[in-house]
Amino acid sequence: LRDTAVTMIGKIGLPESLQCISGIMGLLQDEDNIVRYRAIWCIGRLSDGLNSNVVNYINKLIKEPQTLWKIKTACLITLSSLGI
Repeated sequence: LRDTAVTMIGKIGLPESLQCISGIMGLLQDEDNIVRYRAIWCIGRLSDGLNSNVVNYINKLIKEPQTLWKIKTACLITLSSLGI
């Protein structure tokens, strides 16, 4: 259910979804890797409304050895959509 919700938030897009950023950030620490992947994807879709805290957290996820490759790939795609 959480992965479906975050996917729908990403599809709704800006500016309506900006209210959900703090909740989406919380999902980056979810125990379910699919939820984490979808949260990162959603952040990439909402990239225009994000701040440097989000970028710092995504960089941290990439460097963690236990992060799955699929999540790291989503992180890199999100960073590229931010122009980083």
